[in-house]
Amino acid sequence: RRSAMSAPHPLNQAVIAQALHDLRNGQLRRCKAMGFGEEELDALKHPELVSMLVNATVSWCSVSVNREVLKRLLSQVHDVEREIATVDRMLRLGASTEMVSRFYGLTHQEVALRRDILGLPKRKGRHPVLDEAQDTAL
Repeated sequence: RRSAMSAPHPLNQAVIAQALHDLRNGQLRRCKAMGFGEEELDALKHPELVSMLVNATVSWCSVSVNREVLKRLLSQVHDVEREIATVDRMLRLGASTEMVSRFYGLTHQEVALRRDILGLPKRKGRHPVLDEAQDTAL
């Protein structure tokens, strides 16, 4: 049984998995952008070499974080939360499905789900069309 110190490095496993995925899908440029050269890419064609790289206990790759992209993604989460809060407020104040759909691009099913989550009464569907006799009587 291996000790924790000699376990395969998870980053190596993730990078190999991504590289093999990219190669299978013809994304050679992505592999090269990760830092693989022709020689390393050729090694990935040999299962015994892939196994050795995946099971290496030392990390042979590094990660860099693109902080700008990360910040943008994190701020999007807040934007979505704010949008949901606004939609919920609109629905509580009696906004129509049509209005919410037009402002936020939600489908009628999504609006119905939000109403359900908020415990609001179900809206009636389209108004029934009068038949000929009712129309005449009117």
